[in-house]
Amino acid sequence: MTKKYNAIVIGAGLGGLSAAAHLAKEGKSVLLLEHHTVPGGYAHEFRRGHYRFEVSLHAVDGVSPGGWTYTIMQELGILDAVKFHRLDPFYTIRYPDDEFTVPADIFAYEAELIRRFPAEAEGIRRLFDAMLKTFTQTRRYASDVELNRRPPLTEMPARYPDMLKAMTITWDDYLSEYVSDAKAKGILSATWAYYGLPAKKLAAAAYILPWVSFHLFGGFYPEGGSMAISRAFEAVIKQHGGEIKYRQTVTRIEIKDGQAAAVETERGLRAEAEVIISNANAPDTMLKFVGRENLPPKYVKQVEKPKNSLANLIVYLGLKRNLLAEGWAHHELFVVEGYNTDEDYQNMLKGEFDKTGMVISHYNQYDPACAPDGGSVLVLTSLSGWDYANQWGTGGNLSNYHKNPHYLELKKDAAEKLITRAEKLIPGLRDAIVYQEVATPLTNYHYTLNPGGGIYGSEQTVDNMYRNRLKAKTPVPNLFLTGAWVFGGGQSAAMLSGRNTARMALGYLEGKSVGEWGESGKETRRGGDKETGRQGDKGKPETKNPKPETRNALTCKETIALMPYIFNADAAGDLVADIQFHVTGDEPGDYILRIAGGECAFEEGLSAAPRLSIATPSEVWLKISRGELNPQMAFMTRKYTVEGDMGLLVTFRIDKEPELES
Repeated sequence: MTKKYNAIVIGAGLGGLSAAAHLAKEGKSVLLLEHHTVPGGYAHEFRRGHYRFEVSLHAVDGVSPGGWTYTIMQELGILDAVKFHRLDPFYTIRYPDDEFTVPADIFAYEAELIRRFPAEAEGIRRLFDAMLKTFTQTRRYASDVELNRRPPLTEMPARYPDMLKAMTITWDDYLSEYVSDAKAKGILSATWAYYGLPAKKLAAAAYILPWVSFHLFGGFYPEGGSMAISRAFEAVIKQHGGEIKYRQTVTRIEIKDGQAAAVETERGLRAEAEVIISNANAPDTMLKFVGRENLPPKYVKQVEKPKNSLANLIVYLGLKRNLLAEGWAHHELFVVEGYNTDEDYQNMLKGEFDKTGMVISHYNQYDPACAPDGGSVLVLTSLSGWDYANQWGTGGNLSNYHKNPHYLELKKDAAEKLITRAEKLIPGLRDAIVYQEVATPLTNYHYTLNPGGGIYGSEQTVDNMYRNRLKAKTPVPNLFLTGAWVFGGGQSAAMLSGRNTARMALGYLEGKSVGEWGESGKETRRGGDKETGRQGDKGKPETKNPKPETRNALTCKETIALMPYIFNADAAGDLVADIQFHVTGDEPGDYILRIAGGECAFEEGLSAAPRLSIATPSEVWLKISRGELNPQMAFMTRKYTVEGDMGLLVTFRIDKEPELES
């Protein structure tokens, strides 16, 4: 007999564990299915003799009061089960010509940067101020959504200018506005490998938000490693009556009358549910488990379009030496050959592991039980591409890849290069090795089934984050996604994603639609949707949002770059067109909005054949974007001019609330 649950969760990574724990705590019957034999996804461990190896975690952010991770762990009781240690100093960067230690204290960090780069003092302080504002506005935006206070789009640039700016430019563009010294920029970008893209490709907000969280609310490492966190979530699920079944690889999500009805696994298990949440990778979930035939073609393209994130090469070493007693004080040491993150990225793609940035993680200081007395656990990590040497010598044939001689040769050579570099800093390292294991992108795929062995979901570029990233909600009303593919990479992000997706699923079960950040507004019944008015306390209508005290700090370019956030895909239909902006005045520039396939993208430059051209002084367009100037009146008085198909403007709607991910 097929058993039915309130919710089935696919995948026991931290996103799935968090979603299942929150739903179980709310009294829902939950079944969690996992491909592997243990929980955690990347948040787990393995053992060799008396050595316990951390698979992936370097540090988790925001565990102290006020941090986003703290909220999740406190409400589920995780903090009572796991002991966390704050990392201080946070990390050290070793360059061929210098070394820089980053304090946990954000103001000490700022002061040390200014001491090293006095000519950049003003810019450094402005940078830190801007990043703190970005973080604050993002947290307030999330709070406003949950309180049903999200402002209309016309007020968004004035209320959250720093947040929107960081979501629409790269980290390099953002950083370059404040700091020009190449060495200082390299130091400030050192943790780019945590997010999988160099400064010129990575979305600025994807770097800034965890950066501030780490420094304001702490970077922590748990005793027992990330597996301790995963086991604590597992215990919460079981404590509240949830079920977990391991070695159950999902192969199908059954669709019936447009709804997700059941889940099937390769071992023959079949279970039904009112709601299904998938923490498995989005391409497998939607294109294989659900099937293309059950999805709109436009959505299939959205799933297929993003590039997979980078994977990694990891060398795990169990040593018969006590490095802590010898004076090795680093929990996290970045070994970098230069200050240019793009060059480092290219070396990683080419598999030049004698040149790639490498992280040496030493776990004994904060997790002393990871090694026996007199021993140490050392882990060497470099990012790596899936396609290196024709998919690591396999040519794409992963059948028994771990026995492929070419693969084994490439893996050994790569590991030797990292060990050789580490031994220059720790003389005699090779002689102290008791246990050695090596993981490649193929290893990642074997255990997680993530395409390309990716560790951040899809790439975290400007074009693939926030508004443009896949959403937790899918075209199947009772099927939701969670994890890196919708929220971005990182263990705190996974936990947050699970919590948010659980709220949406809970809303569905209770007949309410809950948005990506928890806003409510529609009641969703099994028979359809019913619009409900938003009411404040005691049934009174919600008061109008107060006028913001600060005005728009965005440039004209950034304001135009935000226009895809108000793109009306339904109105555009199959439209293919370019809208050209010619901006004059204080901020001259040429910009394009490209419309195709139901999407809108921003570019700099000139279109070869624009359907609509808008010529405007920058100050005029800024006033229009802030609501200070009526666009129709400005056009009639020729404050700006238009040539071509003005009907294209209906594909943008100023009353649309932008869909942003946290």
